Amino acid sequence: NLTTREHKIKTGWNWLDERLDGGFLEDGRSLYVFAGPTNVGKSIFLSNIATTAASEGKNVLVVSLEMSEMIYSKRITSRMTGLPINHLDDHIDSLRESVGKFKMLHPRANMIIKEFAPNSITPPQLEGFIKKLINKEFKPDIIVVYNYPAISLLRLISYCKNKKIKLIADVTEWYLPQGNLFTKIIKGLI
Repeated sequence: NLTTREHKIKTGWNWLDERLDGGFLEDGRSLYVFAGPTNVGKSIFLSNIATTAASEGKNVLVVSLEMSEMIYSKRITSRMTGLPINHLDDHIDSLRESVGKFKMLHPRANMIIKEFAPNSITPPQLEGFIKKLINKEFKPDIIVVYNYPAISLLRLISYCKNKKIKLIADVTEWYLPQGNLFTKIIKGLI
């Protein structure tokens, strides 16, 4: 039905929301992959998206296989509070006040950040971790995966599709200017 209104999850950037017709599809089948060479800002971009989604009341799970939970937490806290990341350690009172304000403005904001060592978690183990969260009353609406191996991501795509969880992934190894066979296969599956 062409008149059905699709719910969207805002990215936090008007220019991107306009290109995505309002944001990421909340209910539709979709996979958003951010590919690019190392050090172009993919993790900062994804942490901003995670923060925006949480502020809209979504349950967000951030899974990192490269960056520590502490670094991700600092980036997200800086985004949430507006405090410069290099001032978080030195301005504890301002930090507490800003976090308190954020919680008051966004009482449904909920996010878990989990770090795993690179190549240490198989798809069934990650699915098991997600199931434990669901059993503890935290069902992710969105999973942001950072640096998860591309071949393993195939199974996670299927799992998230079946559980109606939005998946947003950064996969550095997918980035090749000329493309590669694996990327073409993934594009054919979506």
